[in-house]
Amino acid sequence: MNGTNLKIIFEKQLDQKAFETTVFNLKIIFEKQLDQKAFETTVSNLKIIFEKQLDQKAFETTVSNLKIIFEKQLDQKAFETTVSNLKIIFEKQLDQKAFETTVSNLKIIFEKQLDQKAFETTVSNLKIIFEKQLDQKAFETTVSNLKIIFEKQLDQKAFETTVSNLKIIFEKQLEDPAYDSETWINRIRNQWYQFEDNL
Repeated sequence: MNGTNLKIIFEKQLDQKAFETTVFNLKIIFEKQLDQKAFETTVSNLKIIFEKQLDQKAFETTVSNLKIIFEKQLDQKAFETTVSNLKIIFEKQLDQKAFETTVSNLKIIFEKQLDQKAFETTVSNLKIIFEKQLDQKAFETTVSNLKIIFEKQLDQKAFETTVSNLKIIFEKQLEDPAYDSETWINRIRNQWYQFEDNL
């Protein structure tokens, strides 16, 4: 199973340099894995993630960004959970451009995280957030807006609190179908702009 899935992953690579870089980055990713089951699950999930990529450049960029994301993970359980959650997140993406943009934005988001617990909680909360999104456009807009929001965050505590609060906002959609999460995201983003203007 692993051999088949890795074949699908590497079939995206068209030249030696990209392949070499990818293998090096995947080595760093998989060094987080301690047992066979977790490794097998991870490769399977990464296959689903990378199947969204249509060309070599996007694939190479994605692997590089995912390496940065996964370098935040310190133990196997957190890593396995993160890959599983990212699979759910990326399954929302329907085309290559949106996928590439999302991974790039998530890299910026996750670079704000300073420790494993905060990172693990954030990915879990983002999974809940993105599960609320029903179409690609809304998903893409939300990730873009979240990037803008999180770029304003200067420390880990503020970042963690923001993600937790956004999770609560999106959970309201379960209780009230008319609850407009995109409006709330835009409202939060505009509040940051107003804060900047007042500085």
